[in-house]
Amino acid sequence: PLTNIYMFNYMHNPNVTTAIQYILIFQLETGGTPFNPLGLVGGSNAANSILLEEYAGSGGSVPGSLGSTGPTGPTGPTGQTGPTGQTGPTGPYLPGVVIQYVSYNGPFTDQTNQNTSLSPAFQGPMGSNPLGYGLGPNGWNGTSYITGPSLYSASIIPQSGDSKIKVTFKIKYKCSNAAGENLNIGVAYTTDNINYTILGGTPDTLLGTGNSSAPYVGVYTFNYMHGPLNTPVGTKFTYALFYQINILGGGTTASMAYGILGANSANCIILEEYLGSGSANVGSTGPTGSTGAVGTGPTGPTGTTGTTGPTGAYLPGVLIQFQNKNTPFVDDYHSVMAGSAPYNGLSINAWPAYNAGYTLSIIPKDALSKIKYCK
Repeated sequence: PLTNIYMFNYMHNPNVTTAIQYILIFQLETGGTPFNPLGLVGGSNAANSILLEEYAGSGGSVPGSLGSTGPTGPTGPTGQTGPTGQTGPTGPYLPGVVIQYVSYNGPFTDQTNQNTSLSPAFQGPMGSNPLGYGLGPNGWNGTSYITGPSLYSASIIPQSGDSKIKVTFKIKYKCSNAAGENLNIGVAYTTDNINYTILGGTPDTLLGTGNSSAPYVGVYTFNYMHGPLNTPVGTKFTYALFYQINILGGGTTASMAYGILGANSANCIILEEYLGSGSANVGSTGPTGSTGAVGTGPTGPTGTTGTTGPTGAYLPGVLIQFQNKNTPFVDDYHSVMAGSAPYNGLSINAWPAYNAGYTLSIIPKDALSKIKYCK
């Protein structure tokens, strides 16, 4: 059977401020009973992910909020009141949910191989330490571990240990046209260019076309929300691609070289840092100033009320909040077509994937917002 990745992006305008639940459904279109049950692949062998993002309905940032009221005038001294301690500096201002991003559009080169790898994809230990070819720092190229720069990796230094990193790889690939010869593609990360961890726990398996006339060429898109990171500020995260040549039955040499295609491609890598709170305009509080000395003496007159402070410059960004889900998902297979619509209002007969975990909810902060659904 063909195993593949389904990507769905849609901008939805629900016009409510109550909870909205999005559920994946799927249909079987067949005139009889399929040879094998068909459906959704979940569990530990899939790096599935659901992301909901609320965007401002106007398409632009919302108006700034009012500044705080100015302080009340000082109370006359009791005798001589000690001076007020110095106010700590204002914490850093982080507008919007997406704080920063790093992108790389090439150049890329072809990275293919005809033989299965006898060494781990990267020099240091990984979660499952798979054999393969690593396209990042200290990645295995078939003869040695490369210590120089790599064309299939990108790095980012998060501004906060509470942040999450949205990892996007769009990669062109080629599979073999021979039976029993598969291609695995995955993404791993490192903070020291030695020890790597696979995102999602396992790579995705891409089969061939099953057609003896030509190899199958396609595009692999990887989206994953990594975090919260819980690392010290200044830690650099590097995300790198790796692939595996698999030959069923224990062979070591495939019928042709296949793998990653870089020449004449629109490959790209995008890393985005999201605030861990999921809400815009969340800065950190500065330190408290020192306390002044206490004086003695008679109570003085009450001071006048201070003036109102100016309007604050508030730029929350277009992306207001997000919800994401990377796990748990389970397999959901069926051998017959659905006999009815799963929910009121649907005109198609389909199987709902609710019990398999393919659902996520969000509560819009504004009825005019739009919800972006990514699967």
